[in-house]
Amino acid sequence: MKLFFVLFLSFIFTNANLFSQGEGNNWYFGNYAGLTFNTSPPSVLTNGLLRTSEGCASVSSKDGALVFYTDGSTVYDANHNIMPNGTGLYGNNSSTQSSVVCPKPGTFNYGLRRFDSYYIVTIDVAGGSRGVGYTEVDMTLNGGLGDIVTTKKNVHLFGTTTIEGANVVKHSNGCDYWIIGKEVGNNTFKVYLITSSGVSTTPVISNQGAVSTATWGSIKVSPNNKLVSFNSNAIGTQVFDFDNSTGALTLKFSDPQLSYSSEFSPDNNVLYVTHLPLPNIWQYDLTAANNTGFLASKLLVGVTANTAGGYKMCGVQLAPDGKIYCSLTGQTRLGAIENPNVLGMGCTYNDNAVSIAGINSSNGASMFTILGLPAFPAFFIFPNEVQYESANYSVNQYFCNSDSITFRISDTNSV
Repeated sequence: MKLFFVLFLSFIFTNANLFSQGEGNNWYFGNYAGLTFNTSPPSVLTNGLLRTSEGCASVSSKDGALVFYTDGSTVYDANHNIMPNGTGLYGNNSSTQSSVVCPKPGTFNYGLRRFDSYYIVTIDVAGGSRGVGYTEVDMTLNGGLGDIVTTKKNVHLFGTTTIEGANVVKHSNGCDYWIIGKEVGNNTFKVYLITSSGVSTTPVISNQGAVSTATWGSIKVSPNNKLVSFNSNAIGTQVFDFDNSTGALTLKFSDPQLSYSSEFSPDNNVLYVTHLPLPNIWQYDLTAANNTGFLASKLLVGVTANTAGGYKMCGVQLAPDGKIYCSLTGQTRLGAIENPNVLGMGCTYNDNAVSIAGINSSNGASMFTILGLPAFPAFFIFPNEVQYESANYSVNQYFCNSDSITFRISDTNSV
């Protein structure tokens, strides 16, 4: 009877996990470009309305149904209409990461398998004056298509000029989140806690790494929420250990070669980096013992044949299919690292991984990418699972009611 009970729980929670990765399934970016990972291989979306040179973000339900998308200044609902009060947000579509979406804790809707409230973290362009802030979206309004909460629109967090990057990390308690941003003119990172009560006004401060000026750059987070990469056209690439219990960052690795975008492998052990003017994508080993080993592991693993404009290999983003896709400016295709967990040339760069060619029927515009791909928190792409493996089912970490849980049997002897 005891064995049957364990098998029953395993069936329930394992099947729940099958629907856990849909939040990053729909991508809208570039010049009316779009992809959905609700199919395998991904399919072209021709209904998007974004025209963004760089930054953008989107969110879907856990079942992969589009919720909304944005270029950081205008928000479009699931029907591709501008959301009420959804213009004039303080992101900028010429910012590397103009925006990133985060759920509001405590608002998960079981029936719709999405949250009833989200925050859009916005990042102004480097030469702008609005810094980093956030706007709240209430999905219970406008017939379930969402509305901007006007009293929580363009709430300023910090800064005026920016490094064009910020991101969101899951808290170790499995329920709350952190916003990670970088100040200009110093080496200060500011990390803000998000709970069911809202966004904190007092950040956790970490003075780590080099001093950065206002320039393009990005902030990415590993799928296990324990590593943060900061890329900058001023100081290069830095990797930090992140304590998602306290919000503190500690410098781990650095490479002074200037960079634009980066992405972590699904297994958290490999980093890929690009720099706009160059056609290259480099790989680094994150298991290196020290910075000397990190730099020694640097390997050129891909070169694009793209010759359009002054920029070649641009933004990179991990996708639900486990590949890292690469934006190729002015092209109707994306490149991809096919096997990002593999160190060395076996990671396989494909310069023509997926076509985004198509015609948007509403405006007749050809679809192509510019510089950026949608910015996603890593937990939208690869959510952490809470796994129970001991015979007495003891819990070794906190989890929220919207998280996936997998039970595994370590002893299959009948009892």
